[in-house]
Amino acid sequence: MAKVDWISWKTETYEIINPEKIFEKMSTTYSEFKNNIDKEVKNKLLDEIANGGLNENALFLNGSAPAYESTIKIINNIEEMQAEMNRLINSVRDDTLNQKEIEKKQLIEAIDNKIQEEEKILENTTSLKNRLNNNHSGITIDEVSEIENNIIDRINKLKERLENAKSL
Repeated sequence: MAKVDWISWKTETYEIINPEKIFEKMSTTYSEFKNNIDKEVKNKLLDEIANGGLNENALFLNGSAPAYESTIKIINNIEEMQAEMNRLINSVRDDTLNQKEIEKKQLIEAIDNKIQEEEKILENTTSLKNRLNNNHSGITIDEVSEIENNIIDRINKLKERLENAKSL
């Protein structure tokens, strides 16, 4: 699995790669590009072939029609390029979906680790509170209880982050 070094428990879910957004942008851009190529080049060439300007009989030299043959090669190249662009878009979509799973897994793992750290701190704090008596001059049971409540709040917030990460 590829590791992404910037992900930590603090990473927000919106920072994780969004394959849908990337795919949508690429598809829209490609669609505009394809429509322009079809409209400005391919369809005009096909029209010229159909209406005689570049058909097989328009220029016939030594048994071949070079203008027609070149036009067909251009049209075929356009179609090959468009097919390759479709393959590229699908490949990028697949790669970004895989990347999202990698990032999601790492985020879940980072949050899980942070929850475990906080639970250990809570365990130590609770242990301290249980050993204190009201005669301790450095810290009171109420102060330790407040710290304990703050840790519990942090753990609950981390658990919410974990659920959000899992729902990606």
